[in-house]
Amino acid sequence: MARRLDTAAERAESEEGEGFSEEFTTALLAQIPPDGDRVALLSRGHLPPYLVADGRVAPLIRSTPGTPPGAGLPGLDDAETDTFPLPPGASLLLTTDGVTEARDRRGVFYDPATGLSGRSFDEPQELVDTVVREVTAWSGGRLHDDMAVLAVTRPGGPPGPTTT
Repeated sequence: MARRLDTAAERAESEEGEGFSEEFTTALLAQIPPDGDRVALLSRGHLPPYLVADGRVAPLIRSTPGTPPGAGLPGLDDAETDTFPLPPGASLLLTTDGVTEARDRRGVFYDPATGLSGRSFDEPQELVDTVVREVTAWSGGRLHDDMAVLAVTRPGGPPGPTTT
């Protein structure tokens, strides 16, 4: 899979020609099996996704950093896949650096692990909307990079409060 990413990056570079300003790209592939109990991640220089569960937010960091495809670095990157548990009711939050490089007026970067900690989200759209709102507020609406946010939630979390 990593070799296919390199081939695609090389093809994109040759198609872009001289005016292309980026020298490489990053990639993150996530695979959740049908039972949904885990997520396999293959990262090639991309930001780690976050596991959002029970009010906690933790980045899922690869055991060995991957080289971005098309970076032109010598040698092949074996790009091993890491697997992490995905508990019932947990969400996988994937973002681009437009989220983590958003700065407040003092120049402090937005940190999803801090900004989202202590909260629960019933639906993935609620998590995405919250991240977009928070980053926009954090930066005072002055976003200097594009921002992509994706969330996937495993069903089956703990039952909500009941009323009698």
